[in-house]
Amino acid sequence: MKAPILALAATFAAVTFVSPTDGQTFSDCNKCPQMISIAPGAVSAEYSKAKKKSQWIVVKQRYALSKFEITRGQYAAFIAATGYKTEPCLHKNGRRWELSSVQNWTNPGFKQGNDEPVACVSRGDALSYTKWLSHVSGKSYRLPLENEWIYAATGKEGSFPFSKRFENHAERCKYANTADKALKQKYPNVQISKCTDYYIYTAPIGRFKPNGFGLHDMLGNVSEWIARSNKNGADIARGGSWIMMAGAGRSAYRFRNSTKKRYSDIGFRVARTLSK
Repeated sequence: MKAPILALAATFAAVTFVSPTDGQTFSDCNKCPQMISIAPGAVSAEYSKAKKKSQWIVVKQRYALSKFEITRGQYAAFIAATGYKTEPCLHKNGRRWELSSVQNWTNPGFKQGNDEPVACVSRGDALSYTKWLSHVSGKSYRLPLENEWIYAATGKEGSFPFSKRFENHAERCKYANTADKALKQKYPNVQISKCTDYYIYTAPIGRFKPNGFGLHDMLGNVSEWIARSNKNGADIARGGSWIMMAGAGRSAYRFRNSTKKRYSDIGFRVARTLSK
């Protein structure tokens, strides 16, 4: 059973400010995630790994996206405030993803700090967090729409692996935590980039270079749930993760999944619509 979404108004006091300008970093409350405002626009990008031809991705409304993926510490505050109950998740053991009754967001199968992205959460868990965050902040938070996520992931410069800077393997590990030489020690059968990012599992947020919008970890660390499921009802996550080979670390990577399943390499970031 899921506990009702409760508020701790005294702890999460609202911050008063005017509508942010494009590219501005801001926060709606004392413990709300840092957000970056993004201007509307269009970009030519791959939509999916199955359809390699590029198409125009258009965003017509100003919006904000969290600068970093939601952390374990931020998610813990939500759990403490609401008593929300989660379920076990799958973690990769050798070649197989296995479900364990002892693995969940507090124990995804590896040690984490509170400054690392939360994993082992379903899309439903992420939506519950946004509902709670909306209540305590007084703003309307949500998960990003698919076109918003792709547009933001390109970072104004074209996404991995099409941007020139990512053709060099050493450059990949400067911008994204994906399968690398460090991971090879634990998972010898995984295809990797020929560089090291020094993290086998998740890395603390902000350890890798941001993209052109100032957003971190859009193409690695954990894949991210988006707002809507597909026409068949499957939930969708975007971007690469700590265990995915470099080819998955791009805006075109699209993972379809059952609504109730949780994985140790999927988390989320939040969005909200801004006034014009």
